[in-house]
Amino acid sequence: MAESGVQYVLLTPTQETTMSPSLGRFTRRVAVASCALLALGLVSAQVAAPGTARPIVTPVAADLAGAAAPADGAGLLGLRTIDVRIDARSPRQEWFGVGAALTDASVELLRANPRAMQALFDPTYPDGARLNLVRLPLSSTDFSPTPWTWDWDGQVAHPSPEAVAAATLLLQDIAPLVGDDLAVNAVAWSAPAEMKTSGSLRGGALREDAETAYGDMLVSQVRRLLEAGVPVRWLSLGNEPNHSADYATMTMTTEQQVRLAGDVSPRLDALGVDLLALDHNWSHRSQVDDLLSGAPQTFGAVGWHCYDGDHTQAGALGAPGVTSMITECTGTTDSTRGTFDWDSRNLVAGPAALGNGALFFLNLALDATHGPFDADSWQRCTDCRGLGRITSQGASPEPEYFVAAHLARAARPGSRYLPATSSDGRISVAAFRHPDGRVGVYAHNATRWTRTVRFSDGSGSSRSVRIGAGDITSLRLPR
Repeated sequence: MAESGVQYVLLTPTQETTMSPSLGRFTRRVAVASCALLALGLVSAQVAAPGTARPIVTPVAADLAGAAAPADGAGLLGLRTIDVRIDARSPRQEWFGVGAALTDASVELLRANPRAMQALFDPTYPDGARLNLVRLPLSSTDFSPTPWTWDWDGQVAHPSPEAVAAATLLLQDIAPLVGDDLAVNAVAWSAPAEMKTSGSLRGGALREDAETAYGDMLVSQVRRLLEAGVPVRWLSLGNEPNHSADYATMTMTTEQQVRLAGDVSPRLDALGVDLLALDHNWSHRSQVDDLLSGAPQTFGAVGWHCYDGDHTQAGALGAPGVTSMITECTGTTDSTRGTFDWDSRNLVAGPAALGNGALFFLNLALDATHGPFDADSWQRCTDCRGLGRITSQGASPEPEYFVAAHLARAARPGSRYLPATSSDGRISVAAFRHPDGRVGVYAHNATRWTRTVRFSDGSGSSRSVRIGAGDITSLRLPR
């Protein structure tokens, strides 16, 4: 599909009941295992056979190149054209990309359906999600059938079979699809049980007398992953350090995180890896301020989750060189239209205007029961959605898939965010200057009517398109 002047239409709320997994087919690329991976024990020598389930697919994207734009001032029911003005002369923060977590549940499901993996990651497939970011757990999560961590012998960290399985999938299947744009955020939900006050992976806190060992283990894990070829870009000290539950979780005080940051940051810098602060909810903003002031020049980014607080709490970090990233958010029971509305305002347009540089959803894929998950946990999420749902009958996209897909088209890795203003606040917009100089736009129409929206970047380039009620669109402005 030609990229020039394209408006991508992947899904509208009215289409969601008519989607069929038989609308497309994929050609699986062959990935070659690296001898270095086998030597390190990070990849199994046996590659899973290709699955037979149907892939995640979407309706064919609409190529509007050369199509006549709706007349200025004309819209459904005579509504006037909405003007969106993009300041192409004021590029701001770098955009790193869009992705999701490679939990054990996702590993299990994607290994059985490599074509669904292609729909998620292959940048050449017109209706694919085109993800380039992966959040890689360094321990079990609430979406792990069995608890696990890497082993620590006091000198070197050793991956568990579950860690090997995730690395195998990442390096043999995902990396060949994404190429150089692939970037990984490594994060443990828990330290090994012997380092915790609970003596278990389930809940509890990091023991103060285990801080040095835990820091050494984290650095060793990153080093081993990098040696194997995993492109680790960021390391979190721990997932949700203010949360303890009956699955793999671990709390850490602000003081512990400051001490750990001071310990591991210089070693991570030498490896070319940025340290991520917080990795928890927007509501913990005051803790972020304490971390950035308590351990200055040690963090490269702040990771935010969407489950408490408001995205506006992530603005104005006041620490030069430190960017914001949304590192976890998952949909549950909301409708497609409700998801498009909330995500567009709270995960895309609003955060980008405040300096956000990446968006990670939670699970890449889940099954019909919202798992597989930790069956022994009563506090697990029983209605979480992945980007895709994979069953024995096939695979289908969830609403978040389309948010990710449109955002990935509007903002390629290495793009710069551009300020944009709309004459109607119900049209959420995020604009980006791509590395090739083109301007990409993500837009959502929260009104009850199809609206005509005219996008202009101040250079004489403009494009008018119709956006259906509740729809998302993504497009590139003509040069």
